[in-house]
Amino acid sequence: DYRLAKVDTRSESSLQTTGEFDSRMSLKGKASNQPNRSAVHVLPITGIVKIGEYRAYCLFDSGCTINAISSDFSKICGRKTFKLDQPITLQLGIKASRSMIHSGTRLNMAIGPKTFANIYFEIGNLDRYDMVLGIPFLYENHVQIDFHNRLVIIDKYDFKSLDANQDEKAGNNPVSDRM
Repeated sequence: DYRLAKVDTRSESSLQTTGEFDSRMSLKGKASNQPNRSAVHVLPITGIVKIGEYRAYCLFDSGCTINAISSDFSKICGRKTFKLDQPITLQLGIKASRSMIHSGTRLNMAIGPKTFANIYFEIGNLDRYDMVLGIPFLYENHVQIDFHNRLVIIDKYDFKSLDANQDEKAGNNPVSDRM
């Protein structure tokens, strides 16, 4: 049984009766373990996207507010990049998880038979993926993500997300092996 503690925004130790809540939760009673989740419930929606002759390991991310490509993959592709007039801050959903983006690029790409021209990407220090297609791409191209069936749907095309084995293999391959 979790309870939110009411707090005064001026002093965290005093209670307030206006209905404002602190984001911290306090546990009342016995501790509990996290729920068991099957692997399919936490497997991201990923796929292979073609950029010229290169195969990019891509995360389709409906929670990301940019399209991003890794600096390593950008270098291997040899695409023209440009410095941003104003660097932007990339902030993840947890505190102290930010990075600066200093450059961008525009790319043509293909997902299956569907082609896309002149898509803008921020160039960043991505960890596991070659690229992330975020809300800008998903919105502009009317992309639907079917989490239950693990599909990326673009127009009349359905693209099956990588399964756990394919995802693991793609994430562990060096960028230079994706030609």
